[in-house]
Amino acid sequence: MFLTLLCSITGHVPFTTRFKDPYQLPYHFKDIDRSEVKAVINSAIGGGTSKQYQPTKMIKKANISQERLSEIRSAIIPAYECLQSLHKTEMYSETLAMHEVEIMMRLVERLQKPIFILHDCLICQQDDALNVGKELQDQYVSYCFEKGWTPIAPAFSIERDGKEKYLVSGHLNP
Repeated sequence: MFLTLLCSITGHVPFTTRFKDPYQLPYHFKDIDRSEVKAVINSAIGGGTSKQYQPTKMIKKANISQERLSEIRSAIIPAYECLQSLHKTEMYSETLAMHEVEIMMRLVERLQKPIFILHDCLICQQDDALNVGKELQDQYVSYCFEKGWTPIAPAFSIERDGKEKYLVSGHLNP
């Protein structure tokens, strides 16, 4: 949810309407794998800067070379303007984590159902999964309005028994 939060906070949103995955902008990244995009973006968010020229631990784990990092950065930075707003002490992973937890805690408190938070996941009863996801989107949008941010309903996935995975689109909220 960090990338969607960063887009909401900054108002720099790379998608125009609906999206299944904020890390996949097919019209921009034809030769860049989603895992590479995600590694570079999350490394930037974790470091609080879009100006990472040396491979971090996360980038090395994704097997991205120095040369490949330069290629990916040159495509990602213009497409994700929100990354320009990162700052090591003001706008980085800990800032985003605080907002993410607040949104999820409000949801759990409001729904009063057995829902467990694990990192950026909500674990709930299988029959409640789609409703909990939609409620999370509503809670997120409400939080954005409260903060004066760009309201975006985040995309989410539902995994069942670790086998099936369903993707639910996110969207800009009018």
